[in-house]
Amino acid sequence: MTDSDDQLQLRVMWDWHAFPVWGHVDVDGLPISDPLRRRLQEWSDARTSAGGSIPDGWDQEGRRLAAQLRNELPEAIVAYHDGRTGQDGSQ
Repeated sequence: MTDSDDQLQLRVMWDWHAFPVWGHVDVDGLPISDPLRRRLQEWSDARTSAGGSIPDGWDQEGRRLAAQLRNELPEAIVAYHDGRTGQDGSQ
């Protein structure tokens, strides 16, 4: 087991026209499945298309995507940034 300071730390979080996985990592090189990568981008695009407002069910889907990211990268610490509260929560 690695020290948590050395562990990959990621945050699923929306921002304008950006891939919604943040951390000190090259997100293009993240070893995640193509379907998850697509779903993450579609999730982000939905809020961008809504002008930044939060569509119904959007945070719930974000939490599901963060959990799936954690399943695909079990060595990482994954948090979800809640768009309504502005708080992070571990997955």
